[in-house]
Amino acid sequence: MVLRMQQWHSLGIDIARRGRRSSRLTLRVEKLDAGAELAHRASELVERDMLYIQQVRYADEVPIMVFDHFFPFELCAFLADEPLEDPEFSIQQALSEHSIKLARAKGEINATNASKVEAKYLEVKIGTALVEIATKSYSVDDRVIEYTKGVMRTDRYPLALYSDWSVEADSSV
Repeated sequence: MVLRMQQWHSLGIDIARRGRRSSRLTLRVEKLDAGAELAHRASELVERDMLYIQQVRYADEVPIMVFDHFFPFELCAFLADEPLEDPEFSIQQALSEHSIKLARAKGEINATNASKVEAKYLEVKIGTALVEIATKSYSVDDRVIEYTKGVMRTDRYPLALYSDWSVEADSSV
């Protein structure tokens, strides 16, 4: 089943729209070689050095999601020097300021179980059922700019979906 969504916005924007305060904790920022996990999920990024950013996201100081972000290092190394924990900071805005325009994204929603790190920061037991959202964001020239895997507690922050059926009726499958 495919759910089409006409609008995509950041978690920070979504948290604000829900009337909550967004914050984040950066756990890791490092240069990595693309590994098996990434090769399986985002093959367009394989055989490149990656910038890896791992963060915990909060809504009103309650941990709701652990994010693993992967970017082509050669293009996005500058992100390592950005104020990643600043609540006003936006990865999408920083990319845009470096002439990297995002055009589209596609993703999957899956069930998963909390890893040791996810359990620690999401305040659950290892193996607790969670929701995983894996997304690839593409530039206007159809290059994968970001692969993100977010693992979330939907009991603390429910997923919200919106679709305009009038737009859907005019779209091709």
